[in-house]
Amino acid sequence: MRRSHATLLLVLALAGCASDEGPSTFDVPETRTAPAAFPTLTCAPVVTSSGERVIDPRLDGFAGATFEATVANEGTSHPGFRYALVASLRSGGTEVAALGAAELAPGGSATFRWDARRGAALADPGVYDLVVRATCVGSDTFVEHVVPVAVSRLAASAIHVDDGDGHRVPMLFHRAAGIARNYYVVPEEQAVVARSVDPTAPGGVDVDASAARPFVAPWADVASPPLDASGTLRGTDRSLPVALTLGTRPDVSLVFAATTLASTGPVAAGPVGGFAVRALVQGATAVGSDAVTPGGRAAYRMDAPPATVVGRQDLPIRITYQWLDAGTWRDVPGSETATLRVYGVLGESLVRPGGAAVAPYAAWVAVVDQVATWAAGSTGGESVTAAIVRGTYDTMSLVYDRESGASAYTSYRGFQFDGASFDLSAFLARENGNVVNCSDCASIVSTYASMMGVDSRYHIIGFDFDLNFIRAIGTADFTEFPFLSGRGGFNYHAVTSFDHAESTYDATLQIDGDGMPSSAPHAPSYAGGLTMRDYLGALTSESVRVFYDDHTDVR
Repeated sequence: MRRSHATLLLVLALAGCASDEGPSTFDVPETRTAPAAFPTLTCAPVVTSSGERVIDPRLDGFAGATFEATVANEGTSHPGFRYALVASLRSGGTEVAALGAAELAPGGSATFRWDARRGAALADPGVYDLVVRATCVGSDTFVEHVVPVAVSRLAASAIHVDDGDGHRVPMLFHRAAGIARNYYVVPEEQAVVARSVDPTAPGGVDVDASAARPFVAPWADVASPPLDASGTLRGTDRSLPVALTLGTRPDVSLVFAATTLASTGPVAAGPVGGFAVRALVQGATAVGSDAVTPGGRAAYRMDAPPATVVGRQDLPIRITYQWLDAGTWRDVPGSETATLRVYGVLGESLVRPGGAAVAPYAAWVAVVDQVATWAAGSTGGESVTAAIVRGTYDTMSLVYDRESGASAYTSYRGFQFDGASFDLSAFLARENGNVVNCSDCASIVSTYASMMGVDSRYHIIGFDFDLNFIRAIGTADFTEFPFLSGRGGFNYHAVTSFDHAESTYDATLQIDGDGMPSSAPHAPSYAGGLTMRDYLGALTSESVRVFYDDHTDVR
């Protein structure tokens, strides 16, 4: 049988591949796994946010609430995904304010700000919804992130000051409503600072729905407290002074407003929306609960004493608020500040020991205010009393009675010198003029010092003795003959001391302090703290005695 040419070539080719050593082998193609399908990426935005959840737009320094929104994708995302974010505030499903828009990639964030306004007016207190809508660009897929934002009214309507770890000293106004001897002792339980309030408006800590009423400035009248038409202390519009013994860390108590005025009427103050809110006082630590509740009260002890020396200061009481966020306290933007006038004194009034809290023996505001200026920076009875001597001699425009040396404001019980009584109310008004004698000057020094907590008493030096050179209060020259008649001696002389006449304080005159008081030249020297022996040696060349060691009564 004949084979075709093609067949022959195939046989030859196969024969050429044969091996004499065994059966033939062939290359087997490699087995491959089919590639997996490309995953399907779904645009599923997830939004989170942070920022203020409690705000009060009426607080000082409030400049708007800030929120930050971050968008991610549920599961795996593609870097090409884009999200369009739109933020707004809603109330009851109605948009209150549009906060803005942003386009973000996965993991991006945007910041939005709300000025807490609903149109032209501030938003009423209440709970609003912060809504952030995230839409996948190029599709209709979107999610809405909703969190509450509480617009609250955080306001202290009044401030009390209590003893703390020391003592608040009772004080009185001596001329309430302009009536002489119409004494008003400020009750210790009385709030000393109150926000200016419109008594005709509901909830009146606000002027209206857009602004808070301020705390009033410290009361400037040292004679009369702020009174209403009925003659009682006004419930608002007051900032009364307080006196503290040196080193006292007082307790400052805040009384929170019970209601506030919004455009829709009174609204409960304090935390709303389920958030816990607390108040903080700068430079003070809470004593007990610091929670803000409508009409509630929280106390704070000052971390440092505001008065370490005698003097007067206007102390800012700065109040801030925080809200609780999952165990962490966050600041509420803004603050409010009241001003408290504080006097530093050495102790309670000792005009009449045991009567320091009652009229007329409590410390008079007018006296404490004056001495706080004269003795600013003092820390002890010596320096306070010496400052009173200088202040009385130099600044009160008093003139010694050169005719008869008679007293204008001081009387004694009988024909002796016991039971001195000082008409302080008349003196402060200068009802009998400005001409005084030694009894009046001793009354001024002893009373003023006693009202600052120094147990100052009067003494009588006598009797009928001559004088070295002196310069009487309100006169220009040193003389041995201070009276117009040419008489050159005193029948008696009154001075003060707080250590039973060991030291002497006299505002009636200056002595010649050059060691030669009976001749010129002269060295003017205040009699403020000299030993009685040195003082008498400068005052007179005669041997005299010191009588009486009594408190001066006041009226």
